[in-house]
Amino acid sequence: AYAREIIFRLTSPSGTEISLVEPDTYFPNDTLPIPGDRIIVTFDDSASTPVGANGFITETARPSELLAGLNGENAGGVWTLYM
Repeated sequence: AYAREIIFRLTSPSGTEISLVEPDTYFPNDTLPIPGDRIIVTFDDSASTPVGANGFITETARPSELLAGLNGENAGGVWTLYM
C-alpha cells in the first residue's frame, strides 16, 4: 500500500548524499512481495534497468543517482543509509 513512499539514501562520512531509491520508484504490480519475503537489490551504475522497474523482485538495478558520485570518498568512517 505504501510502495510509492520508499526512499533509500546513502550518505558518506564527509556528507556526500546519493539517492538510491526515490519516491514513486516502486509501483505495485504482479510481483508484490509476500510478507516476510526478502528482496535483495544490488545497485550498479551500469545496470540496464532502473531500480523498481521490475517491481518487487531481487535484481541488479541502476540507482536513482549514480554511485560514481561517491568516487574518492573515504571508505572508513560512518556511512549512513536512510530508509
